[in-house]
Amino acid sequence: MPPNPVTDKLTQWQNDADTNDTNQPVNSTLMSDGQPGDLDGELRRIKSEVRQESLTKSWERWLGLLSVSQPNSLIVFNYNGPNQFVTNESPTRMRLFPGRRVRILDAGGEKFGTIWSVVYVAPNTAIACDLDGGLSLTAPITEVQFGVDGASTPAVLPFLLQNKAGLTLGPGMIVVPSTVYDSAVALVPQAATSAPILVAVDYILTDAWGRFVTAGPVYPLNVNSNTVRGRYLVSAGASNVNAQDSGTDYGNTRPPGTFAVSMSTTVAAGQISALLLGGTEF
Repeated sequence: MPPNPVTDKLTQWQNDADTNDTNQPVNSTLMSDGQPGDLDGELRRIKSEVRQESLTKSWERWLGLLSVSQPNSLIVFNYNGPNQFVTNESPTRMRLFPGRRVRILDAGGEKFGTIWSVVYVAPNTAIACDLDGGLSLTAPITEVQFGVDGASTPAVLPFLLQNKAGLTLGPGMIVVPSTVYDSAVALVPQAATSAPILVAVDYILTDAWGRFVTAGPVYPLNVNSNTVRGRYLVSAGASNVNAQDSGTDYGNTRPPGTFAVSMSTTVAAGQISALLLGGTEF
């Protein structure tokens, strides 16, 4: 049997049936045998694409969708160095963050890796990644696919925010919402601050995007000195990314600035497990 005359594939389709409805075929498409809109060919094409996708369901595919960051353009991926690629879409829409897995199809074939940096300068997002096996990217890049969104698996949904704290953040460091930038975090303004506390989940370079949590169990959480299990925790000080043992046991009146309860003990500065309370005591 000859190849299917219907050649438009999944990455040429749009998810816009409820709005512009731009997918083929349209009223003027020729749909007789052998034509680009061959009616039974359309059905066979859909079956083929759906079957192929059943083999790669753990990977998100954004290639070819309309970009929101760059209106009237299709999402593409371009080579930007041996360990970096660029796409014309925002990391917020794609939920890109350090630690997320990638599958990259480039001139060298299929490569897998892990994102370690995400920087958005409208309309483009630059993504740096560590490729498995020490490999490097090779131009051109055909497509980049993204692994399971880690935000869908924890008990508490992390926030994807931009690091405007002026330093590289690591897992367990505490920050507060920025009052200067949208969707961003800043350094803690004072000891036992009453501002909402966020805890970094990823390694996040300055101006890069990453995940933060505000409630539920968390590990690690940085502390600046010895900490006793079952104590209320507050922020350690101005421009300090650590928590501090308040000296007050859980069950007593919460001291001002309380945002968590320690769930493990350390005899010096280090990292503990804790329960974030979802708010800060005034």
